[in-house]
Amino acid sequence: MIQGAEVHIDIYDDRCEISSPGGMYSGKMIQELDINKLKSERRNPVIANLFHRMKYMDRRGSGLKKIVNETKKLYGYEDKFEPEFYSTHASFTVVLKNVNYTDNQTDVGISVGINVGINVGINETQEKIRNLMIENPAITAEQIANAVGITKRRVESNVSHLKKIGLVEREGAKRNGKWIVKQ
Repeated sequence: MIQGAEVHIDIYDDRCEISSPGGMYSGKMIQELDINKLKSERRNPVIANLFHRMKYMDRRGSGLKKIVNETKKLYGYEDKFEPEFYSTHASFTVVLKNVNYTDNQTDVGISVGINVGINVGINETQEKIRNLMIENPAITAEQIANAVGITKRRVESNVSHLKKIGLVEREGAKRNGKWIVKQ
């Protein structure tokens, strides 16, 4: 368990990104491994057994292969829509691409869905920080701390989380850079 960590689901027109705390059990990076040759390793065999009995998971741990194989069965599937998996020592992310999305949808007058941009797990403080960055892209951590009423260290922790999930990024140096906030 990672304190303060949450699963994040970000939905866009062309893809869905699901990020979960905790990297690969072995410590390896998933993007460096062949999913078809990956050996199943469970963090908690008791929970895995329980979920198997409830029919929520396959006991042999074939989840990643199943995601890839089920995606290949979708109408309109092409190789460019293959799911992508990324991991670090602290997180695991899967990107599921929308097989119904095309770059020229607006050109032909078709609009399938909307860009929902759901950011599951962003707290009130992080939302305040984002709003301050929108209002003043050159704002400093100290100015944010004063405005929100938290320590500079807590600001840095919250900003780190916002960067990790892709909602903000820093352009330029600390002193004369600016914040880019993604909607």
